[in-house]
Amino acid sequence: MAAITNHVLRGSTASFIRLARHHASRRLALRSHARWQSSLAAETANVDNIKERQEKPNILSQARYSDIGVQHLSAHVYKQIFPDGTTPPPPELVELSRDHLRRHDLLGKNTDNSDPIAFDLPELQGRTLDEHFHKLAVDSAEPYLSLAKQFARANAPPKPRKWVRRSGWTKYYSDGRTEAVDAPDDSMLCFDTEVLWKESSFAVMACASSPTAWYAWLSPWLLGESESDRHLIPLGDPTKERVI
Repeated sequence: MAAITNHVLRGSTASFIRLARHHASRRLALRSHARWQSSLAAETANVDNIKERQEKPNILSQARYSDIGVQHLSAHVYKQIFPDGTTPPPPELVELSRDHLRRHDLLGKNTDNSDPIAFDLPELQGRTLDEHFHKLAVDSAEPYLSLAKQFARANAPPKPRKWVRRSGWTKYYSDGRTEAVDAPDDSMLCFDTEVLWKESSFAVMACASSPTAWYAWLSPWLLGESESDRHLIPLGDPTKERVI
């Protein structure tokens, strides 16, 4: 009877592992396809930009120099990066620079001047470089930045007074109810695991909390429901925008 039970458990575990590998390979294929599409789109855009630049005639522009003769950005590029212009340096600092160069016999000896380089840049997002990079960073960080700020202000619900001895995820509501779930579905989650490192490198327990509920996960191996200790902890839809 024990041999039959072990055979059934091994068969169930093997089926579970094959199913997990199948789903993992499908997710990997989908992600690889998405990355391939993104790379293809980027390469196409780069090729189009190069062709557009090659088809455009050379842009003429004026060279710009500082008060001590150091070459700056061309007038064409300067207007794109600094649409509102810049504040001239204080005269005393200019004179200090001249004096420093004069003492080292370098004033007026800058001969490394080249033809002004002029090309069209992507449109500036804002009126200054600070605004430009801040806006790009905020756009890239959302919605995770807002979720993280919201999570930092939130309070965890009361801890469960009793824990259910059940494999997989169990959700604990604030009113004392419990429910077996496939994975936490919250957008904000604090998550930690525990391992029996002398026995296995795979997690045997996990605990998570959100602003509305607590969660606990137990490995089937820990409860004697599986002979294999190789169980991964599901966290739900990987395409959902979340902070964990």
